[in-house]
Amino acid sequence: MAYRQWRERAGLGLAGILGLVFIVLGVAIAVRHGVAPADSDRLIWQRLFGVRDAFLGGWTLLLLATRQTRALACFLAAALVLPLVDTLVLVDLIGWRAAMIANLPYEVPLLLATWLLRPALRRPGG
Repeated sequence: MAYRQWRERAGLGLAGILGLVFIVLGVAIAVRHGVAPADSDRLIWQRLFGVRDAFLGGWTLLLLATRQTRALACFLAAALVLPLVDTLVLVDLIGWRAAMIANLPYEVPLLLATWLLRPALRRPGG
């Protein structure tokens, strides 16, 4: 198997894992009851992030199922901004350190999947 084929298959496999993880974590975050009722700001953000993550996971799996490799690569590249934005949004609620610990580790698999799928961006018709 050529390097480019291996790289694309590895990227597709990682994207599939990311899609499943997004759905599972999104649903878990959206329905988690660990927030005190008096802290409605956190509850709103928690549910919003959970629903968004579940939707992103579903969209990732849909792009995989329809073999839209080029669109998937673009989608994952655009999703790289989400952990950064989530960190900035949560700074006021939980502080810099906790926000970075909670969100920035998700950059690594997104960046790796985007890098692995990069050849699909160059191929006409993806």
